Amino acid sequence: CVMTPDARSTFQSPLRDKAMELETWILAEQNDRALKLAREIAKEFSVSNCTTQEVAFVSVAMNRVAEIFGDVATEILIQPKGGKSVSLRKIKGIHTMENDPNCGVVRVWNKGNHDVHLSLTTSRQPKVTEQLPAVAKGIRFDIRYTDFNGKTVKPERLTQGYEFYAEITVHKATNETRSLALTYSIPSGWEIWNERMVNGHTAESGDYTDIRDNRISWYFGLKVGESRTFKVRLRAAYCSRCLMPPTVCEDMYDTSCRTVSASRFVEVVK
Repeated sequence: CVMTPDARSTFQSPLRDKAMELETWILAEQNDRALKLAREIAKEFSVSNCTTQEVAFVSVAMNRVAEIFGDVATEILIQPKGGKSVSLRKIKGIHTMENDPNCGVVRVWNKGNHDVHLSLTTSRQPKVTEQLPAVAKGIRFDIRYTDFNGKTVKPERLTQGYEFYAEITVHKATNETRSLALTYSIPSGWEIWNERMVNGHTAESGDYTDIRDNRISWYFGLKVGESRTFKVRLRAAYCSRCLMPPTVCEDMYDTSCRTVSASRFVEVVK
């Protein structure tokens, strides 16, 4: 597969084309070729770093493979350390099960006559009051808080009713991208001043802007060495000590391009 200059705009990729080829072999009843290609695609496929086009085409093609090869007789025995064993029989396609992560070890026995491929995924949800560290790779941004005259404001402690601006400037040093998403979330004691409700538009916006009660997201592209500034009007509305969530800027289809600011506590006082 040869990538054309505009491949990025159409989400063309070798992986997507292989998925289309796989579906073609299945429809042509060339099962030996299809199974060989399916194994190749499975090694390349990674949900964490694929476009929606790749996920869609690979999912459709692999579903056709499962319909043909997924009815084999299997028996899997799974036993978490210190827990009861679970026997799975006649698995079709993919089977998902949850285990207590505190068990530490999970033993698996394949009692069937066919290969079984396993993947272990762990996830964690931070506590509401947990402060998260900053992460930066492939892109960076600066956040500046100002009053209506452009003077710098410290957001850690604000008076109730005070209005101010947040200015987020995104910098991209290398690799042009058209798929950036910037999400600025506010603490529960603040409010977003929605310019659309007053003027029918926002002063600073990306290709698409999504305004919610607790966050605002901009979607846009950046050329090499280009920077872009987004500005949002805010109000310190409710007296409280609350956590300011991280601001996130990332390429939606490239996990190597992602920056997250550290979370911190702020106060709104009378």
